Amino acid sequence: GSERYIDCNVDGSVELYWDGSEKFATTSTGIRITPSGSIASVWASTETSSDDFIFRVNKTGTDATQFVIKTQASGGSMVERMRIDSSGNVGIGLSNPSDYYAKDLVVLAPNAGGITLASGATDHHAMICFADGTVGNARYSSYITYDHNTDIMDVLVNAGTKGIQLKSGGDVLIHDGNLKVASGHGIDFSATEIGRA
Repeated sequence: GSERYIDCNVDGSVELYWDGSEKFATTSTGIRITPSGSIASVWASTETSSDDFIFRVNKTGTDATQFVIKTQASGGSMVERMRIDSSGNVGIGLSNPSDYYAKDLVVLAPNAGGITLASGATDHHAMICFADGTVGNARYSSYITYDHNTDIMDVLVNAGTKGIQLKSGGDVLIHDGNLKVASGHGIDFSATEIGRA
């Protein structure tokens, strides 16, 4: 049969074996998980649907703690990819999200980098919503929406009743409002092409 056992060593380390190979071990700096094949999995299961799973990072006392995820390319070294700081701010590709003005989620975007909203079907809408509450149209007091079927983007306020629409042919429509230009400024019609750099 398969060999399953735990080694408790004199140096205080503990190793868990499954089928004769190490799967879990304590080290001087933390723990080590060894995968079977190409994937290392940490599973948590429950028979009660209302149970919560909590991953907690803390130190003894009141010292600040941060949670960091690093990955390593083949032949490379460990590189930080994501950090949750002690205030709960999330940084992807950077370690200092709290230094920014809107700091809850900060993504370091290299050239042509950024965030993508991928649609599961061409008849879907993708949205970025700004909410004032959790009930009714307070959930989308203002929003940006893109219709993958018609290739139309709307930037809307007042729960979607006012705003502008950018059509696939380049036309711009104003929803229930007027185009106003500040005094001393105007509209430049000289540009011939704009687009993604």
